[in-house]
Amino acid sequence: MQTAADHHINTPLTRSPDHQINKSITRSTPQEITRFHDSRIPLKWTPRDGTGFAVSEVIWGGSTMKSVIAAAFVSLLVLGAAPVFGQEAERKDLQVFNDIANQVNRYTQLTIFDSISAEVIDGKVQLSGWVTMPYKRDDIEKRVRKVDGILSVDNKIGVLPVSQFDDELRFRIARAIYSHSLFWSYASMANPPIRVVVNRGHVSLEGVVNSNVERMLARSLASGFGAFDVKNLLKTDAEVREAMEPRKTN
Repeated sequence: MQTAADHHINTPLTRSPDHQINKSITRSTPQEITRFHDSRIPLKWTPRDGTGFAVSEVIWGGSTMKSVIAAAFVSLLVLGAAPVFGQEAERKDLQVFNDIANQVNRYTQLTIFDSISAEVIDGKVQLSGWVTMPYKRDDIEKRVRKVDGILSVDNKIGVLPVSQFDDELRFRIARAIYSHSLFWSYASMANPPIRVVVNRGHVSLEGVVNSNVERMLARSLASGFGAFDVKNLLKTDAEVREAMEPRKTN
């Protein structure tokens, strides 16, 4: 019997997994930065002068609220109230960030094996993360440069090396996770929320899951395939909500 996971990963990998999963990956409409939404590409908002707040967000989507909470990663760190003179600049940078998110969201070539981050400070953008193919790095930069209000773009996105070993790890780990009954609901989504980033045998699990049980299970399922190490960067929806709560100030 073919499982939901097989729908997303059902053939051996060659150069990269892109060809086999691109058809099953679509894009959601970007939402406001402070809302949960079903997404998976992490974009980090860094405030002016270290004040205000920082937000890490992901973009790609499912449909239900449960999917939304499971797939979104919005990490909010309150560092203090921004001074009045800096609030206008803060709002401008936040708008630039949202526009960048919109551009990245519309790029159809990103997969569960890619991870993109963006920081915006005073109109200066820094892109980072990893992609499986070099053209993605260039395409993303071109898209970001179209955003109004950007003064400069520092593209530090890395291209993952060509490696049959890495490709095998991606396939096996993704299949192990999404074939488990606890993750069937995620596997049936157009864009499953758990990302598997593999770089020279080192594995990182990224995204958001419903509970710590799911997080620990995903980590366990990702083990035993010969990876040098597995870094568990998954967040729970509870952690996301807590991170979004502003700290009380005296």
